[in-house]
Amino acid sequence: MTRPILYLDLETHPSDATLALDPPEDWLAAPGNYTKPETIAAYREKQLAAWPAERDRLGSLDWRMGRLACIGWQIPGEEPVVCCSPSEGFMLTKFWETVATLDTASVGGTTSKHYHQVQLVGFGIASFDWPWLLTRSAALRILPPRRFRISRYDPAATDVLDWQDVLANYDPSKKAGWTLRRYAETFGLPVPIGEGKDVPRLMAEGKTAEVIDHCRSDLLTTAALDQMFRQVFIG
Repeated sequence: MTRPILYLDLETHPSDATLALDPPEDWLAAPGNYTKPETIAAYREKQLAAWPAERDRLGSLDWRMGRLACIGWQIPGEEPVVCCSPSEGFMLTKFWETVATLDTASVGGTTSKHYHQVQLVGFGIASFDWPWLLTRSAALRILPPRRFRISRYDPAATDVLDWQDVLANYDPSKKAGWTLRRYAETFGLPVPIGEGKDVPRLMAEGKTAEVIDHCRSDLLTTAALDQMFRQVFIG
């Protein structure tokens, strides 16, 4: 019996509250070896100019300072779906409904359950997408349809499969520099469109179509990566 798979990717950006934050004093404070008033003033000016980019970075990495820009998923053999809405609650509800539907779908004439519940598959999702899904769901009082079993060193058994971890043999030092784009370029897979770091700017400029295109392309690359390595690692 084949286990259902759902490829996952999401994009994030700073919340309105984070965008309104003034730079904290520790961001502006010059190092202790800066003693001249003009040197200290120049440092503060430089940090003030750099604050918007740092604020956007923090708001896109920390779920307490950011929000979901979109959630994308793809069932193997089907076109990607990217849900982009001003309402995080709407996006999360639609995603969890998709998971619940796959969990209860008929697989080989029987109802999918236990081991055969859907496996979420992505790149970097163990440390980013998955925590954001859970924490933003909790913050909005949205309950996922079930608990997910995380078996980090068993790609076949885990409910959340992260190819970034698996292909680096779970060694953080071997993940450095190996982005989804680099895997795509190295192994001849579809190359993602755009960069995740640009999402805050694109959202601020109202260019949601470009964010959706980026998320969709990440899903297509992830699916190709999964298809390349799944048979060897999972069977």
